[in-house]
Amino acid sequence: MNIQQVIMTPEFAQELLTKNKNNRKIRRSLVLKICQDIQDSKWHLTHQPVAIDKHGCVLDGQHRLTAIVEAGISVSLMLATDCEPETMIAIDTGNTRTVGDVLTINGTKNATLKAAVIKLYKSYYEHPNVMWSGRNVYSVQTIDQAVSMIKDFDLYLNLSKKAAREFAPLTASAVATFILLAIDAGYELDIIENFLYKLSTGDQTSPVQPIYAFRQYMINSTKSKYIHSKATQRSLADYIKVFNLTIACSELRKYHPPTLPPMPRIL
Repeated sequence: MNIQQVIMTPEFAQELLTKNKNNRKIRRSLVLKICQDIQDSKWHLTHQPVAIDKHGCVLDGQHRLTAIVEAGISVSLMLATDCEPETMIAIDTGNTRTVGDVLTINGTKNATLKAAVIKLYKSYYEHPNVMWSGRNVYSVQTIDQAVSMIKDFDLYLNLSKKAAREFAPLTASAVATFILLAIDAGYELDIIENFLYKLSTGDQTSPVQPIYAFRQYMINSTKSKYIHSKATQRSLADYIKVFNLTIACSELRKYHPPTLPPMPRIL
């Protein structure tokens, strides 16, 4: 096989894709992520080539080529040509690094949890009117930049992990995201901490208070195993609703989760 660095133009990428046969189904979320990186000048030349076999068929790189076509921008990449068609069975069989893995390698503490929180946090602002499954895909560069901009991130993560330890049905990533959103909304940390303390322990609550009703709902949901199918988006929506009801001093005997979408806003 021959490997060389080339300038991959949208036209060249489209030409290669016309012979893209017997490949796995295109993942639109991955194409959109790569396309966004190209448009944001976050594309990086790596050692991993786009691979073309002896017959001109694409063995590896269909997502990158499709993203280049859709972005309409030329980029530098490594191109391997004259590959043996049989090498297809050995491609992408390794364990793909997650965003958390990459951040950990870069020295970020609590990397996996931070990556999960940033995805929720950005999705809340960027996709409030849809369900997030398949939409909250962000590049390592985007997440790493967002992590570096959040002051006291580790403090917020410690608060969220403590709450999740106290009350197992709570989801640490959703709790941490709620903290960031409440801070954005102008609430002081002591108010947020007091809410999380009552939410996780049940102390200083009564049967007519939203926190008490929500805890009972969560306990019953856990017993029926319903909680295990709840996405973090729904968990985040729950915390926001209960917080809003608590701040408004509302009385509530039975909790009902919010209908999604859209995501509720913090009062």
